[in-house]
Amino acid sequence: MRVKNMAKLCRIDINTFQMLAILFLLIGSGISSGINGMSQEFVTTRFMDADDAETAIGMIRNEGKVVVTFCGYSGLGYQNPKRLNRIAEQVLASLDPKRTIVNVGGTAVGIGQVYDVAKKMGFRTTGVVSILAKQYPDGISKNVDLVVYVKDDTWGGLIKDGELSETSKAVVECSDSLIGIGGGAVAGEELSEALRCGKPVRFFTAEMNHANAIKKAERKSQPVPTDFRGEAHRAMEANQHLKIEHD
Repeated sequence: MRVKNMAKLCRIDINTFQMLAILFLLIGSGISSGINGMSQEFVTTRFMDADDAETAIGMIRNEGKVVVTFCGYSGLGYQNPKRLNRIAEQVLASLDPKRTIVNVGGTAVGIGQVYDVAKKMGFRTTGVVSILAKQYPDGISKNVDLVVYVKDDTWGGLIKDGELSETSKAVVECSDSLIGIGGGAVAGEELSEALRCGKPVRFFTAEMNHANAIKKAERKSQPVPTDFRGEAHRAMEANQHLKIEHD
């Protein structure tokens, strides 16, 4: 009788041990996932000021990695944000996170979603933006490692003499290649200059957020837009040597 009871207790202890082992594995997995998730969501961002484009370029290229810059809509946002993420994943899947920096415009909105995708895939991230963005510190992405503020009294694009502003000049010249996903006038001017400089450029058509675009037009007493593909699309369409990609 005592032997049977001992055997029964042993079976219970073994079963209990197995259950506890499984429980610890599940808890450990959950903790690990939580830690990984936190590392993706909370990046310690470093901020640097550049007096001109040349200084900003040096700050971005300091690590000796390949710099891939994404251009697109900012505040207007995207009509299909999931498609934006899908394109970003597709492009980044062919790149080596150990050798590549993903550069955008520092802010979280619009094309800034690429930061979240890039961080999940293990890339180092940077942003080049006008010093005007310092007025909106809450707008900076939580997944950008380094933000370089360029001394500039514009948000980028062409200035009166037909040259690029210091911010846009830094964006183009610090990049080894550029990826356009839709975009407004500034994105179009930066991508056009990159093409003139012989830099590799890919462009994906993408519509701006319709509601935001209509509100912006109404606020400026402009006609309601019917084409939501943006100025960058028209600029790239005019280039006969560039194939516009749809996905």
